[in-house]
Amino acid sequence: MSMRARIIKLSLLCVLILPETGRAQAPTVINTARADSLLDAEQWAQAIAELDKQLSAAPSPALFSMRARAHREQGDLAKSRSDYDAALKLDERFGGAYAGRAATRLRSGDAAGALDDVAKARRVGLAAPALLLLEGMANGQRDNESAAMMAFSRYVEAAPDDPAGWYYRGYTHGRAGRHGDAVKDLTRAIALKMGGAEVYRYRAVSNLALERIGEACADGAEAAKRGDDEAARLVQQYCKEVNE
Repeated sequence: MSMRARIIKLSLLCVLILPETGRAQAPTVINTARADSLLDAEQWAQAIAELDKQLSAAPSPALFSMRARAHREQGDLAKSRSDYDAALKLDERFGGAYAGRAATRLRSGDAAGALDDVAKARRVGLAAPALLLLEGMANGQRDNESAAMMAFSRYVEAAPDDPAGWYYRGYTHGRAGRHGDAVKDLTRAIALKMGGAEVYRYRAVSNLALERIGEACADGAEAAKRGDDEAARLVQQYCKEVNE
């Protein structure tokens, strides 16, 4: 699998906490409590229905941006992009919409567009650490390993309790052949409760490269338990032969 394809897949695992209200809004009072609750519960279809009603009554950049996020999480990238564009048409200095649109562009494989939106978000004053994560992922799609590593390292410093930074930096270390560093970062991500199977699969790959066969097989088995079919095949074939 190419770096671009892997990063697109990995981006689905990472919850980017990006401020959907990236700057102060006009004094119009907007009650988003129900929509916020639905988004937090990952009830995307219900959130979209609620935001449809609110937008029909009082369009605002924040509401368009919130609905854009829900469309992205449902996989409708065209509608997500359209809503972020609408938010920015109403307020071209709305930093949260640039950041959200960068995430949507990243999902569609538009790394250059994502980097452009990250830069625009910063120019209007948004300083969210998650921009570093987006920057690293976009540079990873472009196979710019040094720029990706720099961004992920800065994110780890800014948000040391978020497993995503350790995970992406560990993956990048492993891809560059720095397997000892990869194992350290991926182990930290696991300690911080990183979800999914991939973190175990990639640690298995690095442990295998370091000839830590027992650790590699244990990680492969954990990845398989979490639904990773590729890891399951590897465990069945390789680890069974080793144990015999």
